[in-house]
Amino acid sequence: MQKIGIISPTYNRPDFIRLLALQLENQDIRPDFVAFYQNGTPDSYEWAIKDIKHHYEYVWLHEKEKINQEEWYATPLEFLIKENCTHFFWCDHDDIYEASHIKKGIER
Repeated sequence: MQKIGIISPTYNRPDFIRLLALQLENQDIRPDFVAFYQNGTPDSYEWAIKDIKHHYEYVWLHEKEKINQEEWYATPLEFLIKENCTHFFWCDHDDIYEASHIKKGIER
C-alpha cells in the first residue's frame, strides 16, 4: 500500500508555507504525511498553518540556527522514513503546484 510523504523546507516566509499547505489540501491525491521544516529563524511560525483543517498528518520541525545542507535534507526525510512512506516528494514553499502534481508524480 502506498504512503505519500512530502518534504517542505521553509525559511522566513509564513505566508508561503501557508499557501503550500493549502495547495496540498487541493491535490487530486493528497499526501499522507508532510514534514514542514523551518530552518534558521529563532521563532516558530507553525501558527501559519495551525488553523487549516489538514487531511494529512504533519510534523513541524524547527531549527533556530542555520544548519548544514546535509542535515537540512536528512532531518525531514528521516521522519518520512519512520512514517513508512513509500513515495517522497520535495515541495518548496515558494512554488505553485497544479492539483495533479502528486498524481502525475506517482504515475511517472
